[in-house]
Amino acid sequence: MSKDLKNIKDIDGYLSGELNPENREEFEKKLQADIDLKEELDAIKQVVEGIQGHAFKQMLKEIHARNFGKGTE
Repeated sequence: MSKDLKNIKDIDGYLSGELNPENREEFEKKLQADIDLKEELDAIKQVVEGIQGHAFKQMLKEIHARNFGKGTE
């Protein structure tokens, strides 16, 4: 497995909470030692937060449209 693919897999497991405690601790140590990995994690976190924020806004628009008629864009 390439380093980039492993990083993505580890970051995904870390953010989703799927890493076991031992692997989580190991990953957090890597984050402290590897600035590139930390920057990659931060970038992915921003993307995930943006997607979640967009999904939340869409959900609110749908709720508003259902309950109060057509929502405004």
